[in-house]
Amino acid sequence: MFKLFRFIAITYCFIAAQPAYATCSSPTGVAGEVGYNITGGNQYEYCDDTNWVVMGNIIFSTPTIGIINIGTSHSCGIATDSKAYCWGSGANGRLGNNTTLSQTEPVEVHAGEGPGTFSQVSAGRAHSCGIATDSKAYCWGSGGSGRLGNNTTPSQTEPVEVHAGESPGTLTQVSAGDEHSCGIATDGKAYCWGQGGNGRLGNNDTVNQLEPVEVRAGESPGTFTQVSAGRAHSCGIATDGKVYCWGSNTFGQLGNGNTFSNENEPVEVHARESPGTFTQVSAGDEHSCGIATDGKAYCWGQGDNGRLGNNDDDDHSEPVEVRAGESPGTFTQVSAGNEHSCGIATDGKAYCWGHQSNGRLGNDTDANSNQEEPVEVHAGEGFEFSTQVGAGDRHSCGIAINGKAYCWGLGTQGRLGNNLTATRDEPVEVHAGENTAATFGVGISCITTGVMDYSNTKHTY
Repeated sequence: MFKLFRFIAITYCFIAAQPAYATCSSPTGVAGEVGYNITGGNQYEYCDDTNWVVMGNIIFSTPTIGIINIGTSHSCGIATDSKAYCWGSGANGRLGNNTTLSQTEPVEVHAGEGPGTFSQVSAGRAHSCGIATDSKAYCWGSGGSGRLGNNTTPSQTEPVEVHAGESPGTLTQVSAGDEHSCGIATDGKAYCWGQGGNGRLGNNDTVNQLEPVEVRAGESPGTFTQVSAGRAHSCGIATDGKVYCWGSNTFGQLGNGNTFSNENEPVEVHARESPGTFTQVSAGDEHSCGIATDGKAYCWGQGDNGRLGNNDDDDHSEPVEVRAGESPGTFTQVSAGNEHSCGIATDGKAYCWGHQSNGRLGNDTDANSNQEEPVEVHAGEGFEFSTQVGAGDRHSCGIAINGKAYCWGLGTQGRLGNNLTATRDEPVEVHAGENTAATFGVGISCITTGVMDYSNTKHTY
């Protein structure tokens, strides 16, 4: 029996599988279509050769943002039993299973100081963080610079509670970066902790913080709906729909039109080629990407290797549009990694761009070359229609429409989760490992700032 992962972020969708069938012969539907509420009952359905296959009942929460956050050499996810599982490098205890050994298949994150069940998880460079079902944040792995938020710096092999610090103590989203972490608290404000260099904590200082400190308003309204911690900078979507970034600005990754100064407080990302308002943002190594309200993807910062997707390798200190390339040109989700980026397009397929080595783009080649525009991620072992994707250091992972997790790229330390360490240039299925969930659903991406309404709609893949 296969166990399916459901990766979820700020809030999540609950899917209860209920197999049923109804005709989908022409003109009602054609093979390969996916629709919602086609046969009634608010059901998510897939058309095979003759039938509409009911894939599950979907309850959307609001606001919802589904983002896969892949670490440098490990990955984590939430299964349908609400437990967190991680795989890959176990150094510093970043897998949360009370060891420091690498794991080639998913292992369960222990409860530690928490309840043991999670609604969101994020993998950073050498640590991981998650939101537990008690609405508190927990982190594990390397504690250097205070990135675990528990007022100490030693590494932890199981989850430890992030102290309240300046926050109310309950959070709705968390993001683990390189040596710092950030989150959105229930008061709507952003808080960060850990390495303070370059101003990446946004609190008008550069000092390390062992507990959460409030991100100052700066040029923003001071309240946020999403935050993303990158290597040495952070970005967030504010309640005015605009993106604001803070921290290192060496390559223009803050998007405010300059590269000559770091910022200790949030600065507004300029519109330039974008409409200026966004629904999702991702802070990568030294570049950032986001989905704008026009449905297009935009990136800014270091352009080396074509990671901005705009058909050149120049740095850009303001957003530039990601070219269509092999994609339809409109996206629902994007992820900025180290030297590459990936996104889900509106045709339901995953596309990646940037550095191609180690097969991290998933397009059946590991040539040491670049792709300056999006190329389609191949199906591989079954990753044909996707709902979420995440770009890491030299590997990528995603969720297929069947709810299973797939990874591709560098396989060392087991970061692909397929019980091997070989590099793969197409998606391979992540094994179940210790995931013993008794019920399984379909992995659904919830990319919206409100209630997602797909009533009586169909999409051909």
